[in-house]
Amino acid sequence: MLFKMNRFKTILFLIICLVTVLFIGCVKNQTGAIEKHEEKTISLKSTELLDEKERKINLLQNETKDERIEGYVLEKCWQYNPAFSSYARPVIDDKSIYVSTTGGLCSLDRQSGGQNWYTEMEGPIPPMYIDDDILVFGGPGNPGGYVHVIAKKTGEILWKNKVFRYLWTKPVADDKNIYLLPEESRPKAYDKATGKEVWKFMPKDGGNIMAHGNVSLIEDTLYFSDGETFYAVDKQTGKEKWQISDIDIGYGGSMHTARGKIYISGVNRDKSTIYVIDPLEKKIEWKKDFDIQIASHLICKNEKIYFYGHKAMDYKSYYIYGLDANTGEVSMEFKSETKLHDMQLYNDLLFFTTDDSISSMALDGSNHKENKVDFLIAGRFSVLDSELYLTSKKGILYKYKFEFSKQ
Repeated sequence: MLFKMNRFKTILFLIICLVTVLFIGCVKNQTGAIEKHEEKTISLKSTELLDEKERKINLLQNETKDERIEGYVLEKCWQYNPAFSSYARPVIDDKSIYVSTTGGLCSLDRQSGGQNWYTEMEGPIPPMYIDDDILVFGGPGNPGGYVHVIAKKTGEILWKNKVFRYLWTKPVADDKNIYLLPEESRPKAYDKATGKEVWKFMPKDGGNIMAHGNVSLIEDTLYFSDGETFYAVDKQTGKEKWQISDIDIGYGGSMHTARGKIYISGVNRDKSTIYVIDPLEKKIEWKKDFDIQIASHLICKNEKIYFYGHKAMDYKSYYIYGLDANTGEVSMEFKSETKLHDMQLYNDLLFFTTDDSISSMALDGSNHKENKVDFLIAGRFSVLDSELYLTSKKGILYKYKFEFSKQ
């Protein structure tokens, strides 16, 4: 009897163990199934996210491709006939355009062409500096000239100050001061708010500076040239930091800063020279001569330099050049059989004006397009936000609108 009881207990124990093993195995299988399902779900979600990411990338690539410019049309929007002739380059901000005339300065609404204000003053007015609140420019006087600071919203003259000679170059400014280079005079700094003279540059030889071209401001240093010497001056004190004497600007002096370098055009009677100055090394990095007289400002884009000019005393044929900004090697040359008045870069196209057309071409000189106008063009033009502003020889300001087509 005892033996039977022990055998029964043994069998029951084995059955319980077997059930336990089967139960644990089932739980493990279910857990594994859950883990595999979760893993599959996570993997599926990751794949879906990746596909969505790839879709967005492809969409972005397609959108980027669609933004490539294939061509454009120009539409005349309005014209403004000022009381006095206007030939200088218009200055543009978000809502207004500022036009200097031989009798004063006016502000126009960009959308309608309506006049916001007009301030009379002796002209003509040279290039202007613009910031959030003010316009700064020079101008002739009798004798000598003035620097003017005008409120953008009202046209009110906030202050003006006498300079030794005419101020034909474009001023530059920072938060505190305005810096300018009057003709045949010394560079000066004026307090932006009050017009008080902060400093006047004194060359080591004590003479005046024969102003050529514009001034350039990079961080705490002001750069300019007197035609024979290139100066670097502390903007706070007006004290000379260093100079380069073996430079021949002649009567040129267009200065452009890009890529941490300073590009200057020197113009003489029978040739022009492009200089590239490294301000950190305080030396001329390279220079290149051309048998033309450069007649434009310098444009820098995608490590290229663009400008135009003409042969000495020959104003019928003009040449547009593109240079490698690192070496000076000519990468593009385009010949125009008519006089060029101005050139601007917009939407990776070079736009330039002739006597009766607004023309354009790609940066490599291809895809030349000519847009004829029904008036004679004079002076400079400005382009911003698919809008182009230029003046006629009668002094009338025109607004054109670009309609760009895409591939």
